[in-house]
Amino acid sequence: LAFNRHLRHNLLSWQPLRDGQLTLASLYNPYVGELAVDVPNCAVVIDAASVFGSQAFVLSRKAARYIADHWAEIEGMQDIKMSRLAGRLKRPIFYHAPSLVQHVGRRSLWGGRFHRSFDFDPDWKA
Repeated sequence: LAFNRHLRHNLLSWQPLRDGQLTLASLYNPYVGELAVDVPNCAVVIDAASVFGSQAFVLSRKAARYIADHWAEIEGMQDIKMSRLAGRLKRPIFYHAPSLVQHVGRRSLWGGRFHRSFDFDPDWKA
């Protein structure tokens, strides 16, 4: 993975995180289905059913606890399990825009389809 040079600053500046709005969020967007865009707050809201890729998830304690307690209820890889379970909490799933993390390389290490963030910016600063 490659990380934005101002990752800590950008996280501390991210309104959905600062306001405690997050259950599941991501700093990496391989272009999943957007439900809404919040340009001033550098966020997009994502449909839980369209999430794939778990390169840079951010979880609230409540979401982490719920996901751990219900892990066996969903089949699939960790990205599918985590996002679908978080979707049950009926809270928005936010993705940071632009992405602060990039998937590097040319092929997936676990054998799946390789994907990259479409909007990663290594130098972006809030």
